[in-house]
Amino acid sequence: MLGLLAVLAPSCSSSAGRQSHSGSTVGLTVFSPRDRVRLPALAGTTLSGRSLTASSYAAGSPLVVDVWASWCYPCRQELPLLARAARQGVRVLGIDERDSASRALAFADDHGVTYPSLHDPDGRLLGGLRMLPQNGIPSALIVTADGIVVARVVGPLSPDMLHQALRKAAS
Repeated sequence: MLGLLAVLAPSCSSSAGRQSHSGSTVGLTVFSPRDRVRLPALAGTTLSGRSLTASSYAAGSPLVVDVWASWCYPCRQELPLLARAARQGVRVLGIDERDSASRALAFADDHGVTYPSLHDPDGRLLGGLRMLPQNGIPSALIVTADGIVVARVVGPLSPDMLHQALRKAAS
């Protein structure tokens, strides 16, 4: 895993955030051990129509849960990074937010995404993830192999943020 992380981000730097209008810090937030929580049950239907749960998909591996949408301009920045990470062995699960499945599938194909994304046309799945801003897209959670949320990213992921968060999830 650490060799993979080196490929994703050869230099690691701390990311200072700024407050968004929703009160969440934009950028990477690494939670202290006392503030970490278990990832809520996350299950639904993928864009391709398959039933999927985060716990079965991750199967004991660290997981990046990424909230995105085809209408989201910053998502264009981060989807290629996540697609590359997934091809290199990082478990990524997308949540396509308030989108049509056909538009989302075309967008994912255009950006080389091969990992699954749960379809969330009404915001129900995002609503169950209280540690994410409900209007902050893109955003992501980084989860340990045993299901504990160690970090959150509000806004597009950078290679450095992903590297730093995955190091926390692996330790």
